[in-house]
Amino acid sequence: MNIHKIIQCKKILEREMQYGLKFLLEDEISLSVILFN
Repeated sequence: MNIHKIIQCKKILEREMQYGLKFLLEDEISLSVILFN
């Protein structure tokens, strides 16, 4: 796994902690895309 992917995941997780479940589904999809590409 490269650093760029880790940073993207970290940003998504931080946003999740800030805003709660509002973005959860959207973020799950984003994480999947980031991790499996």
